[in-house]
Amino acid sequence: MSKLAKVDRFFKNVNLTSDDEVFVGVDVHKKSYHVALFLNDTPAIDFRMAAEPKQLNKKLEPMACSIKDIVYETGPTGYGLARDLRKNKLPANVVATSKTPRPAGTDDKTDRLDSKKLAEYSAKGLLRPVAIPTPTTPVFAEISGAAIVAEIESAAPVDFGVVTHCCTTIVGVTLVKYNGNYKYDGTVLYSARVK
Repeated sequence: MSKLAKVDRFFKNVNLTSDDEVFVGVDVHKKSYHVALFLNDTPAIDFRMAAEPKQLNKKLEPMACSIKDIVYETGPTGYGLARDLRKNKLPANVVATSKTPRPAGTDDKTDRLDSKKLAEYSAKGLLRPVAIPTPTTPVFAEISGAAIVAEIESAAPVDFGVVTHCCTTIVGVTLVKYNGNYKYDGTVLYSARVK
């Protein structure tokens, strides 16, 4: 039986009540999501899907009464997924990558393991969510984290208009001014500062 058939069978046959506890970890990328479910203190299933918030909503909707948390790490994909899940009454949170516990001595890092760990850590209460800005927050409106990183990595000058001082945080990443151009310095922060 294929992995897709197992996933479809799981979602078709699962019969959850509000007494069940489901924690969902999502490893988010531009083109795909790796999703893991932690059901009643046990790993239930994990799967990969296209990065389509509507499809994820549709897949999780039948178990909405049991879902206690859906969590993913901050990154260049931004907060849109969390906003979309919340709009559909699903409890979604974003956590700081730098604050996610990492087991000592392990070098294993895959999307599958990351999503499983996020679901498990959420179930154990080990994650602290960050504030999710609204789409109308002036600094965040119409600016995509992925677009910023793409522009910066292309080494093209970045002019956001509101960026007026040497080190400004926008959409959760730090931009540092070098020789008149803003560059992504690899630091991920979670607030915005403008003059």
